[in-house]
Amino acid sequence: MEKNNVYFAKPSQQQLNSLLEHYQTGRYADAEKLSLSITQEFPKHQFAWKVLAVVLKLTGRISESLVASQKSVQLGPLDAEAHYNLGNTLKEQGRLEEAEASYRQAITLKPDFAVAHNNLGVMLQELGRLDEAEASCRQAIELKPDYAEAHYNLGSTLQNLSKYDEAETSFKKAIELKPDYEAAHYNLDILLKEKHLLSIIFKTRKYIKKNKVSSIESSVGLTSNPYITHRNVEVSLLKDFYSNKFKKLDETIKRDARYGNGKCSDFKFFKNDSLIIKNIEADLIGIMKKAVNSDIHIFDSFLNIFQAGSGTTPHTHITNFDKTQGFVKQKYSLTYYLSVGDQDCSQPGNLQLYSPYEEIKLSEGMVVINPADRKHCAVYNGKKDRVMIGVNFYSLL
Repeated sequence: MEKNNVYFAKPSQQQLNSLLEHYQTGRYADAEKLSLSITQEFPKHQFAWKVLAVVLKLTGRISESLVASQKSVQLGPLDAEAHYNLGNTLKEQGRLEEAEASYRQAITLKPDFAVAHNNLGVMLQELGRLDEAEASCRQAIELKPDYAEAHYNLGSTLQNLSKYDEAETSFKKAIELKPDYEAAHYNLDILLKEKHLLSIIFKTRKYIKKNKVSSIESSVGLTSNPYITHRNVEVSLLKDFYSNKFKKLDETIKRDARYGNGKCSDFKFFKNDSLIIKNIEADLIGIMKKAVNSDIHIFDSFLNIFQAGSGTTPHTHITNFDKTQGFVKQKYSLTYYLSVGDQDCSQPGNLQLYSPYEEIKLSEGMVVINPADRKHCAVYNGKKDRVMIGVNFYSLL
């Protein structure tokens, strides 16, 4: 946080030092209280408005932060940081074009403002202007080579541009600079799986072309939508699964559609030495192959435990990678219900499918396969745990 040198009526230096100390040490309630006091007594003092804007944003009051940010820019039009802060708040509100203008003004005033270049790149990526996003992230890195977030954001942009080798390098650099960078580890893992899938599918297509296997290819696809079958659930199965390491569902909310009081495994559930999990995987692979009349490739697998107040928002399993590579019609999602929990509650977690709408009452041992582009959701509030295995997979033909 930098002070602006242009003041009108000034608070005492002690007040300003205290305000800066509160902010820098994370005592946001004290910083808010003091900045409000200063802005009331000295309404044209820009620095207090700037601190107030940042504190309000950090504490989740975006609308109030916007008002304070706008006031800060009005009073300090040459303050690059004030324009940057306004850009962050506008971006938080989804006003991306206005945010872009604020970031660009910050950069005009301070060309070496690395964090502004980086955030502009993130926002341009959200707008789908990937070449510009790449340029902004690279500029941030040129200004600050050890900027882990900029390397990560460059990797994400390159991934969306299908520049997979370069993206891998960027993610690895972000992790080198910040070894506990969870998002970089997560995206690198996804990227490596995407590269592996590309290799498998392209080899399969090359084989088909070489051997002219057209009759098999034309019959690929679900025989029904959804495809529903059954696999008996082993009696001892659930006890074994509860020994796994889990995350809370609410920790996934920024990454996928799951939410609530439940738990989930990582996306490598089948990468387990347990004999019973290997047997389940083998059986489900047989079901998947039969369902889509093709060899398949499992992209990820996971275990969900839904508890009262959990579920999924309406969603598909299609990613930008699927669209870019033309794999939308080759991708499917499977759910295997090990326990459906409490079916006498007001929201028993029936599977709701869209386009067309239908609702499926679930039962223990049911296996449901959908095309990955078919939107679906479920809401569960029963007293007993609902346990299910999820799989995202691709047909190879």
